[in-house]
Amino acid sequence: MITRDFRRAVEMASPPTGGSATYVVAASDAPNHVKARADYTCTGANDDVIIQRAINALPSSGGAIQFSEGLFTCAANIYITPISNVLFRGCGVATSIIGRFALSDLSNITIEHMQIDANASGVTIHGTNVSGIRVQNCLVKGGLITAQNIFLRGSKVWIINNDVQGAGAGILLGKTWNDGYAADDIYVMGNKVYNTDDDGICVDNGRYVHIVSNSVDKGGAITGSAGIKIFGGCQFMDIIGNLVRNCNHATAGMHGIVADIEVGDYSNGSFVNIIGNSITTISWSGIRLGGFVGYTPNKVNISLNSIYDANKLAGAGQGDVCLINTTNIRVVHNWATTIYREGDTGTILKGNLGYITENSGTATVPNGATTVVVNHG
Repeated sequence: MITRDFRRAVEMASPPTGGSATYVVAASDAPNHVKARADYTCTGANDDVIIQRAINALPSSGGAIQFSEGLFTCAANIYITPISNVLFRGCGVATSIIGRFALSDLSNITIEHMQIDANASGVTIHGTNVSGIRVQNCLVKGGLITAQNIFLRGSKVWIINNDVQGAGAGILLGKTWNDGYAADDIYVMGNKVYNTDDDGICVDNGRYVHIVSNSVDKGGAITGSAGIKIFGGCQFMDIIGNLVRNCNHATAGMHGIVADIEVGDYSNGSFVNIIGNSITTISWSGIRLGGFVGYTPNKVNISLNSIYDANKLAGAGQGDVCLINTTNIRVVHNWATTIYREGDTGTILKGNLGYITENSGTATVPNGATTVVVNHG
């Protein structure tokens, strides 16, 4: 039971950026004293109409929508447009919204501390042409199996400390090349993504992207191509300190981390770091670069990753690390017992523990010399 004033709770929470109004929206099953203090009270059916009414009542400067505990059942999207500078805050998983958020052409929106379930009817949180968006501390699930749980196209996006589960892709950012980078200045950190039918985390055409300290568990029996994937034109990206596991469908080949990228606007390289990830129980490659649609990954650093129990399907052309048609890749100081290479140039292999061919071979001392310098991989 909630005993404190919701307006006071909102004041103590993350402040709306530039906002100047706060409205409390109560669920139909909220406690009576909460309903008594609410600005809007839902009926338990078509609750999107009431929620939309509260959003539309906000001034142009923005504000906050505080959801009570309880169940909100929506028959249509909750549209957050054209107003910007709005905080949407629930009471943790005690606030359960059956519905979808749709964002378009706006900035400075925060969605936090609630449970959102699309009930297999579309994208759970969908945003295009957005900037300054935060989705944090939420449970997000139920996107349509052919869609995503979180899909955002824009810049300055933070997706932090969420549980994202089931349906299609877990988190998809970007997905267009027509007007530049579709995902620019992005932080995906501390999320738990599991049992997704498509990629766990995917960035399609991104720049300045940080995918850090997430846990991706595809659940073994689910299809899809990768735990984490970056695709298309991608530059200046970090994939660091993630745990990726159970990408091991019984018959479908899946990978731990995939980078099938082109250099895009930067002809001198992609500059992608794949560092310090733990990858285990994978049906095909632990880390795979290239080989899907003809892109040529260039200047990628693969270092300090631990890869165990990969290529469970024993597929041809797979390995703990797989490089296909790549240029200037560093594969250094990983735990990787098999490294598959095809059409790669300028590759540096060094200090990969378990890579049994790394230091094999013989050296011949020239006539008249007593030593020979051997440069090991």
